[in-house]
Amino acid sequence: MGTYRCHCINDLHNGSSSTLALAILCIRLSTSPADWGVFGDYFGGYVNLISVLGFIGIIATIKTQSDTISTQLSGIAQEKEIRDDEVYSKQSLECLNEALDKLKSPLDGKLYRSRLAWLESARLIVTAQDLAGRIKSDSMQHTYKAAEKVIRSKFSTMLNPDNSPETMQPVTSTTWIGMLDQGQRRKYTKLQLCNL
Repeated sequence: MGTYRCHCINDLHNGSSSTLALAILCIRLSTSPADWGVFGDYFGGYVNLISVLGFIGIIATIKTQSDTISTQLSGIAQEKEIRDDEVYSKQSLECLNEALDKLKSPLDGKLYRSRLAWLESARLIVTAQDLAGRIKSDSMQHTYKAAEKVIRSKFSTMLNPDNSPETMQPVTSTTWIGMLDQGQRRKYTKLQLCNL
């Protein structure tokens, strides 16, 4: 193929200001099928190299997209867990507040002396504990425990006999007699008889 060069290519090699377009015009195309076969093999080798690089690029893109999708799915799962924890915490605290309200009399706000109200309150407390057990994240558990502590202090204040004397069970004479030992029982009976 060296015989097909013209003087324009020599000018390019010598540093003349001829353009590449002029050099291309000076090249004569071969009419020999053998030259075209060699050129085709050479061109095919480059095309194969480009297609292999393109295939590797596609595989790398698929791998990157797969990693991105996995990261997004784990992020979505974490967000769902956080939302679930927030819902469980909120519902549990609402159950505890409702249990506290069940024990308050609607008329005067004092302790309600109804067994049904106490049973409903106990049911709500058990439900709150069940919901709190479903909270998975540590930060939400700590937040819930702090809020639960506040509500427990409200329960403690309400049920404290010093603040609410109605929380004390009524004491009958038979209750005291059952609690006293034999010697004290005789004294108590004598006192009871004297008061009659």
